Amino acid sequence: MSCCIKTCTSQYYTVSKNIKFYAIPKETTVRQRWLKACQIKKSNRNIKYAKICSIHFEKNCFELVKTKPQSNYQSVKEILRLKKGSIPTKLLNLENIQRRPRMSQSKKDNEKIKVPEKSSIVSTCTEFVQYAQQKQRLSQEETVTRMETDVAQNMEEAGKNMESDILQDTKKKVTKNIDKVATQNMEEQSEAQQGTAMKPKSTPNTHYFSIDNELVYENFYSDFGPLNLAVLYRYCQKVNKKLKGIALSKKKLVHYTTLDAEKRVNAAFLMGSYAILYCKRTAQEAYECLTKSPNSPSFIMFRDASVGPPCYQISLRDCLSAIYKCHRLGFFNFEDFCVKEYEHFERVENGDLNWIVPGKFIAFCGPHARSKMEDGYPLHGPEWYFTYFRRNNVTTIIRLNKKVYDASSFTDAGFIHKDLFFMDGSTPTDAIMHQFLKIAENASGAVAVHCKAGLGRTGSLIGCYIMKHYHLTAHETIAWIRICRPGSVIGHQQQWLERKEAYLRSLLKEPLQPENGNPVHEYGIYSIAGRPRAASFQGDVKTLMEDNVSGIMHRVDEIKLDDPGPVAGASATRYSTLTQGDKLCRIKARRRGISTTQTSLNASTGTSTVAQNSWLVNSSCDPSSCRIRSKPATQSHNINNNTTTTNPVTSLTVSKPVRRAKRTSCMAPQAHATNSSANHSVPQPQQRMNMILRSADRVTRYSLRQ
Repeated sequence: MSCCIKTCTSQYYTVSKNIKFYAIPKETTVRQRWLKACQIKKSNRNIKYAKICSIHFEKNCFELVKTKPQSNYQSVKEILRLKKGSIPTKLLNLENIQRRPRMSQSKKDNEKIKVPEKSSIVSTCTEFVQYAQQKQRLSQEETVTRMETDVAQNMEEAGKNMESDILQDTKKKVTKNIDKVATQNMEEQSEAQQGTAMKPKSTPNTHYFSIDNELVYENFYSDFGPLNLAVLYRYCQKVNKKLKGIALSKKKLVHYTTLDAEKRVNAAFLMGSYAILYCKRTAQEAYECLTKSPNSPSFIMFRDASVGPPCYQISLRDCLSAIYKCHRLGFFNFEDFCVKEYEHFERVENGDLNWIVPGKFIAFCGPHARSKMEDGYPLHGPEWYFTYFRRNNVTTIIRLNKKVYDASSFTDAGFIHKDLFFMDGSTPTDAIMHQFLKIAENASGAVAVHCKAGLGRTGSLIGCYIMKHYHLTAHETIAWIRICRPGSVIGHQQQWLERKEAYLRSLLKEPLQPENGNPVHEYGIYSIAGRPRAASFQGDVKTLMEDNVSGIMHRVDEIKLDDPGPVAGASATRYSTLTQGDKLCRIKARRRGISTTQTSLNASTGTSTVAQNSWLVNSSCDPSSCRIRSKPATQSHNINNNTTTTNPVTSLTVSKPVRRAKRTSCMAPQAHATNSSANHSVPQPQQRMNMILRSADRVTRYSLRQ
């Protein structure tokens, strides 16, 4: 017996007891790896011999084992033996496995095993172990496959002898068990996705309700709130209706929400805002009530309409403070609020405009040269806005983006047009900011401001005016603008507003503040009572539609057979140079025809109670007292008036919003509404209200019926 190594001296000392010979694997790759692991050069190999002695293995591959003597005359001997976990042992076992017959599937699996690279020297041992383990796994799978095949054959033979009824019963039981397990898995998966564990059911003394799937936020990117003013109005009307209902008159109301952090903070915003508007609570009191429970997790912060980590955030406290201050200033009044007008004109196909400051600022999407359909969503020309602007005393248009339409379209119609251009997504210079404030303060009527999407640049400059004249903080200003027009003020424009806060406040030492309980603005945004006598929401919509149709007919009359076609490559260039405003416009345009408050989701998806702190609403919470000034409980306006008379833009000498001198002066403008043919009533809940905004840790104390 000789070693395959040419220079090995063991071939001359084969009688040595401590030298063992082992068969070399026949598989070429394994043999090469094995010999390389033994640090044997290629030139020193002798392929004629199929054995290799133990001298060429590492020392840690062997162990000295004492043999047991078979008789008393034999002495104990020490021999070398391969360790069980050594690489040669694994390779020898591997070689024995490879000699067995293989199945076709195992050959395919064997091809998938990664063979260690030939250039690897340092990681040879690890690769060999992995290689051996994979080979052993394949051999075990082959054994299991053979066993399964034998069992299947035996069962098939036995099944032929069984009666057909027994087989059918067995199949039914198996199918039933499979369906049951699948149903349980689907229910568990659904609960995990919804983050819900329990949906509380109403009791004789308590009524539970949730709005998580009814009043939702339409995001642009990673933004999730706060919910807009129309959603807040819908929520307040929903709660007031429940409080007024006879069936719930003696029950406590519990608003519960999910464990989802985004929906939870939006629900808290609605609760806190209702407490401010109808329960005479301050923003601090409402916030403390929502956060005083020790077991309640903290609320997450709202972010801007962008992607990636937020660079600036506003809190729930900021949003509640904005609602409290703006309501006292008279920015809005839910007793005199046309929610249909808000929801109609907020859509892209209807103009994409929102009031921010009553009688002063409108933010809207930038008009185009002419009205048309592009990429599946409508674009409006300047003439589309003429009727609405005239009826709402808009006298000045400020454009912040590049020139897309001719300014003469507005000036020829009697409007003042100003250009204050700065780059999309950037912040204005101090000169632009001062020029904007000067134009707004000297304007005789309202000012309509737009950039590309009417969100970033538009919200930033309007925020400067609010901070200067009303002394709101930067956080409160951003919160209010987003409540009116979601997605406004993006990226570093938020930090820019915060840096300008102290300076803008210093420009006006005496800001506009309510006096003797009278708000600064007599009528809030989307006011019904503050409309001109001949104006109505339905009339505005009808006139706008007529103007739109007449504009289309006018363009059809001007069509010529030799009109030039679109320039080749223009579309590709336009898509490659999309700005932030273009992207926001496209995202918002996809929502057309979908109302936020009419979103119907699957009601079967349960919601679990979350930490929303308890608050008993007693007789002091009277919705009729949510306004600082007294007004009639029922207000009327003419919704069937189809007159289209246009009020000319009058020249006024008002540089600031008008203060109210007397409390009783607010009653006079409502006289014209008494002859209406339909009433727009605001529901008034009962004087005694039993309502609780309760947290999850306290809801569980009640006996919930499953």
